[in-house]
Amino acid sequence: MSLILQIVSLFFSLIYGFLFSFFVSINHKMINNENNYIKFFSSIIIVIIGVLTYFFLLKIVNNGIFHIYFILPLLLGAFLESFAFKFVASKLKK
Repeated sequence: MSLILQIVSLFFSLIYGFLFSFFVSINHKMINNENNYIKFFSSIIIVIIGVLTYFFLLKIVNNGIFHIYFILPLLLGAFLESFAFKFVASKLKK
């Protein structure tokens, strides 16, 4: 895999981690059902769809080559979204 393709794949993983965390946060905020089974299964379905979408889009970006170091930008994107979400929420409360 060329260096440019690796950089594009890492950037894609960072952006996807941000978006995936955003959608999981929205799912968490929208679930107001008292039934724990519905909460559990909807969360599982969101995660499965997110993972399958990631691998499908990774196949488009770099022919489906997955390296273990793609996990780091995914996690970094999720943490960045968490901090951005808290920052925006604190600014909107003021």
